[in-house]
Amino acid sequence: GKSTLSREIEALVKGKGLTVATLNLDHYYLPKNRVDASKPKNFDIPEALDQELIIQHLKQLEAGKTVQRPTYDFQPSDRVVDGEVPFTPEDVIIVEGIFAGEYIKHLEKHTEKLKIYVQSPQVADNYTRKEARDLQERKKTEAHIKAMKKNQIGCLFQYVAPHMNTSDI
Repeated sequence: GKSTLSREIEALVKGKGLTVATLNLDHYYLPKNRVDASKPKNFDIPEALDQELIIQHLKQLEAGKTVQRPTYDFQPSDRVVDGEVPFTPEDVIIVEGIFAGEYIKHLEKHTEKLKIYVQSPQVADNYTRKEARDLQERKKTEAHIKAMKKNQIGCLFQYVAPHMNTSDI
C-alpha cells in the first residue's frame, strides 16, 4: 500500500507541474556487516535502518544537495556494494517506508511537511500479500516468513501505530 500510494501521489504532483521523487527507506536497511549475525534480522524495528544516514540525507536534501542513496537487495538481505545512486532534491520528496514518520522531526521548520498514515482494513490480506512477495520475489523460506510475521505484529503496535494519531492524513 505505501508504494502504491507514493506512485499515486507522484502522478498527482507531476500533474501540477512540479518535480517529485520518492526516497524509499527500504534502501537504508543496515548492511550485513553492521548486524549481529547470531540474531535473526528483524526488518520491523527502526534500528534495522541506518538511521543516522537517513537523517543526514534528509537534511542534505532539504538543503538542496544531492545525496548518494544506498541500494538494498532483499534476496541476499544486504546492501549492494558500491550500489549508491544519486538522489537529487526535487520540488517534492516523498519519504516512503514503514518508519518514515520517525524522521520528520529532524527536518527544519521551514520545510513543508505532510505526514500520511496508511492503514488497511484488511490486515490479514496485507500479511498474505507480503508472504507471497517474500516467497516469490525475495526468495525467503517459510520459516523466515513465519518469524517475520510474528515480529511485524508486535512492532506494528510499538513503532508504527503511534503515528496514526500524529499524521495529517
